[in-house]
Amino acid sequence: MACATDSSLGKPRYYHILYNDQNNRRQFEWVRLVVRKVYGAVDDLAVVRRLVEVPSIPECSLSSAGCMRMAWLLEGSTAAWPALTRVPLTSVLRVGRVVPEIVDLSDRRCLRAVPSNTPDTAAERHAQCFFTNDFFPSTSRLINPGS
Repeated sequence: MACATDSSLGKPRYYHILYNDQNNRRQFEWVRLVVRKVYGAVDDLAVVRRLVEVPSIPECSLSSAGCMRMAWLLEGSTAAWPALTRVPLTSVLRVGRVVPEIVDLSDRRCLRAVPSNTPDTAAERHAQCFFTNDFFPSTSRLINPGS
């Protein structure tokens, strides 16, 4: 199942999940919290930060390989944080991975910019983009047929 913690062996570890929403559309989101019980009652769910697919980059090798380009779903130009939603764990199809869009990040910040040395500000969250990592074994179609 998905992991969501600020410290796993000394480093943050947050997974992304692919799931079917209430309209049976596939969504790809960042797991922020996994809840198993609420006030003693079983309520298996994940709280996720919303992502939205954005236009791919022409001639990009990741786009050519079928990786989706994603950005945070922010509700309005003044929103500081991505929108949140609740996902029942029974709707989760698989765990996925994303990689930051490094070319865009280095164009905005500098050639040596990486996510760990980039400030976590509202402006950065509005500008950040990611790619789904279809090369990671847990997200491959071979291991997950029909996905």
